[in-house]
Amino acid sequence: MAAVFRPSDAAWDLLRELTSQPARDVWARTAKPEERPLFPDRSTGGGRLSAGTAAVQKLFDAADEICFDASDAMPSTLRGAFQRAVLEFLQDPRDPGFLKKLLVQLEAERLMQDRAGAFALDHLCGDPGD
Repeated sequence: MAAVFRPSDAAWDLLRELTSQPARDVWARTAKPEERPLFPDRSTGGGRLSAGTAAVQKLFDAADEICFDASDAMPSTLRGAFQRAVLEFLQDPRDPGFLKKLLVQLEAERLMQDRAGAFALDHLCGDPGD
């Protein structure tokens, strides 16, 4: 998986190059069968698929829409804060004051990252064939 954490022309150019058809062809050709990649357009580079890749391919083929988890769209610092907050909350889920404190901290981090323009994904769902 690749992600752009600070959008720029250079970052998008690199991502396009890494996901180009020539790069996919090299990756699929040189990967061991059990490590063959499954690309967002559902291609796998041809040849026999491992059982795990075939199962994932079947799920993708049947899906009308694929969605990322919300944390996939979060800047790394917010994602880390979110994961820590979840773990902290699970240690004492009955304390509403503690939950409120965690949510206030997360909102402060989200606002800071939003002001910095750190969010790279505008939407989390799409047609898996796109």
